[in-house]
Amino acid sequence: MKTPSEANVTSNQCVDVLSEQRKQYKGKEFYGVIKHFQDKSLVDLNQYFVVELFEDGSPRNIFWADGRLRDAYIKFGDSVVFDVIYVTNKFKMPFSPIVGVNHHGQSILFGGALLENEKEETFQWLFEHFLKCMFNKHPSAIITDQDKAMGNAIRKGFPNTRHRYCAWHIKKHELEHLRPLETHYSDFKESYRQWVKSDSIEEFEARWEVMCGKYNLKK
Repeated sequence: MKTPSEANVTSNQCVDVLSEQRKQYKGKEFYGVIKHFQDKSLVDLNQYFVVELFEDGSPRNIFWADGRLRDAYIKFGDSVVFDVIYVTNKFKMPFSPIVGVNHHGQSILFGGALLENEKEETFQWLFEHFLKCMFNKHPSAIITDQDKAMGNAIRKGFPNTRHRYCAWHIKKHELEHLRPLETHYSDFKESYRQWVKSDSIEEFEARWEVMCGKYNLKK
């Protein structure tokens, strides 16, 4: 049987209580992460580890790279791939690995982050500490998806780095957006293929203008 105080609890109060409990849980779990990196720093003097906290002391952003990852970046960090893997960890925070390719063609990790969100200022914070960690060596190229906030942060944090879009994401968008055109125009698929395989910028742009007129794409 409910007591009078329990009966008067509103749904909003329940949300507030659960939110506070989740924050306390995250804080306790995060303490274990910080302790882990502090212990590692005792045996790896080249480890880089930074945490940004909210005013109440709860975790906001975290970035880390040990000495081995920093050394790998100096050797193979001309091009990096940056992505966000959303809330697949116990903290329910976006995980952001920064990876590259070594001289054997193998994927290698340069650093990792747990972020508060996917806003421009959050990415700017990450890129700022990534450069501090990597001795201010800017990558020649960075490959990402087509996220606008990410692109804005890259322009500010890596002004001289060539920003390229990931081919996997482009192919994914092709499947989403081109199917109606392929259905409506029998020759569209071949025209599109020829456009993508253009040999020069001039040919690419000229074919694009032709396609826009022929298939009414400008709208």
